[in-house]
Amino acid sequence: MALVQDDAGGWVEHWDVDEVLADVAHAREEDFVRFLRHLEQRRPEWHADAACREHPDPTIWFPTRGASRTAEARAVCDTCLARDECDRWADEAEDPPEGIWAGITFTERKLRHRARHVQAAATESQPSHTAAG
Repeated sequence: MALVQDDAGGWVEHWDVDEVLADVAHAREEDFVRFLRHLEQRRPEWHADAACREHPDPTIWFPTRGASRTAEARAVCDTCLARDECDRWADEAEDPPEGIWAGITFTERKLRHRARHVQAAATESQPSHTAAG
């Protein structure tokens, strides 16, 4: 990824697909395809403040199983101005997104997502007590 100046004098991201493919060749193909689709979509406003945009190695947010780069991604997320928005975005996704978002791994987010659904189901199944009037 490189920052290039657009016609209006602003800076925009330019992704060299061949370079990205080479960098993430070790990642699972379906994760990478999902990542590319995410990049193709319109970015949320909070992305402008995201610390990960400035990091030279985007692959740290998509570690392979057993990779020890999670700490590096979390350290960047710890300094991010958009961490709360990133966390909210990832939590509101229908399925937890692959990779590390707001310092939370895919597995951790999946567990949080599942726990939230279990808690909601337990709350719904409890009878409500109302006073008869």
